[in-house]
Amino acid sequence: MYHSLLWTGGTILLGCERVGPSQCCPVKLRSPNQSVIPDRLEPRHLEVILSTATTIGLEILDFEGHTPLHCAVLTHNSMRRELNHDLTISPERQKELERRIVEVMACIKLLVQAGANVTSQDIKSSKSVLHLTVQEGNYLLLKFFLELNTGKDEDFINMKAHSNTALHMAAALRNEIYQEEIIKLLLHHTADPSIRNLENEQPIHLVQPGEEGERVRQLLRKGRTGLVHNHRSSSSS
Repeated sequence: MYHSLLWTGGTILLGCERVGPSQCCPVKLRSPNQSVIPDRLEPRHLEVILSTATTIGLEILDFEGHTPLHCAVLTHNSMRRELNHDLTISPERQKELERRIVEVMACIKLLVQAGANVTSQDIKSSKSVLHLTVQEGNYLLLKFFLELNTGKDEDFINMKAHSNTALHMAAALRNEIYQEEIIKLLLHHTADPSIRNLENEQPIHLVQPGEEGERVRQLLRKGRTGLVHNHRSSSSS
């Protein structure tokens, strides 16, 4: 999951692989057994740490204001981006990325199961895991977070990052093959296309112009009601 791992003063600093230099994401632990920590944290290591630590702070922030869950999501996004968009990638690197993406996803699930707060927003940009996944067009990870039973689905999905909801970010995507599916998924989970940002823009105003964006605009005009109607029509046919 993480590029490096350092134990210091009762705090494990988890360095996430991102675009650019490795950065740190801390999980603060207090445990009587300060055994040797492996150089690379895998799901099995994280599972042991989460199950044996007497106290664990899953909302500790790194110097960029990210929680461990934010860091894991950024790592997943970075690997997915390289896998899908690097045309020069070697077969060996492709296999490694595919394997590590599975590992990172397993770690994300472990963090959530341990109580990591999916509604936490980073300090610099106020982005939640929802915003981070949508802005990268990460459909599978978005689906995972939206299918969690948070009990505050409508509040969660309509959270704002610098006044933009996840639906604003989805509408603004360019050259993203999953854009329509992401918007459908957000609308299905009660994303509100009528919300305006500080520039008084609704998501529909951020869609790329011309024919390429017309299907997306149609989705946003119809909203969740249109999705339900289409589903009923297809079911009855």
